[in-house]
Formats: sequence, C-alpha cells, structure tokens
Amino acid sequence: MQLSYLITIVKRSQADEFSAFFYRENIPLALRMLGMGTARDNILRMLGLAESEKEVFMCVVPDAKARDLLKKLIYQMNIDAAGNGIAYTVPVSSIAGSATLQYLNSTSEDSKEEQKMSETNRAYELVVVITNKAYVDTVMDAAYAAGAGGGTVVHARGAASSEQADKFFGISLAPEREMIFIVLKSEIKNAVMKAISTAAGMQSAAKSVIFSIPVNSVAGLREAYLDQVAGN
Repeated sequence: MQLSYLITIVKRSQADEFSAFFYRENIPLALRMLGMGTARDNILRMLGLAESEKEVFMCVVPDAKARDLLKKLIYQMNIDAAGNGIAYTVPVSSIAGSATLQYLNSTSEDSKEEQKMSETNRAYELVVVITNKAYVDTVMDAAYAAGAGGGTVVHARGAASSEQADKFFGISLAPEREMIFIVLKSEIKNAVMKAISTAAGMQSAAKSVIFSIPVNSVAGLREAYLDQVAGN
C-alpha cells in the first residue's frame, strides 16, 4: 500500500470550512496550522492567493483516498477557483510501526509491519513526527541517540475526528499536536525512526505518528555540501 501526504493551503477566512470538510471525511489524522504567503504580489495574484494569511492542512492517507479527497476539494470546496487555495500530494516513503500503518489506513484488520512504501535512492530524507504536546524532548532525545543532528518543531491543532483513534487505541489524541521535521541521511533513517517509535510511538503516551518523505535536494546542511563537493 502506498501512502501520500496531502497538503492543502487555503485563505485563513475559509479555514473553518475546510476544517469541517476534513472532519466530515473522517480522516484519521489531519493537522491545521497557521501560514503566511511569501511570494511576490504579482505571483500571488497570478495564483489567486493574494491574501497572505493562510491556513495549512496536512494529512497522511492512502493514495486512493488522496485522489478522492483532491476531487472533493475541487467539486465540493471549489479549491481550484481563483483565490481559494491549492492542494497537492507528495509520496510517503516509509512508516514506523504496523500500528501507525493500520491507523492511517483506517482499517481494523491485522497487518504486517510495513515500513518501506517505495524504493528511493536519495541521499537524504525528511522524517516527520507528529506527537502529543510535551513530548518533543522525548522524540528528539531518541533521534539524537540514533544519530540525528536536529529538528524543527511546528505547533499544530487537530482538524479531524478522533473516532479512528478511539477505535484503535481507546483514547483520543490530544487536540494540540507538535510536528517535528528532521532532515537526515537515508542510511540512518530507519534507525532514527525505529528509535523514535520505541520511545514515543503510538503505543506510548506520546502517540507519535512517524513517517518519511523523499528529499530531492538539500541546502543549508554543511555535511550535505561536503558530500556534494567530495562527489565532484
């Protein structure tokens, strides 16, 4: 099964409507956070995104569900109308733990631990951790111990029904969540994800969802630059 990361960016004035949309669709995990447009005014106008204050919705869903959501965002929410926003998907390359995979797939059927979603040969990957508030240190301590260098934390709110969490775990996820972005070498990705899953996975109080996204190129990491120089 292939998973996709659906990212939807809309005007802040329409955010409640889109939040209700994701709730109605019973997405297991959808997060909502503040954003700001940074493009030049002429580009924003061309894209129909002249209002700079945005809300960003993110969710991980199976590919088939992602395609269905994109259609509904167009035909029900009119996201393709000028000024309403944009939605796109990126591939998820791996998931940490069978419980997380089962939860995101919205099924109660037993499944094997399926970590690799797709084959990639990229040197770096982005590990995304979505965890309950107050567990950032637990996540990062595990990541550091497995070789990660650091991460970026973004605060988010839940924008989805808690029914799936109740169904699988008998407990609601906290409405306030922290998103942690960790860029690291692909060769240590599995070790880092396993360490985080062990310390702060879905079976712990942190209830962390952990997955990775392929990274095409990296700027700002000194070791990445040195690797590129060494390869020339």
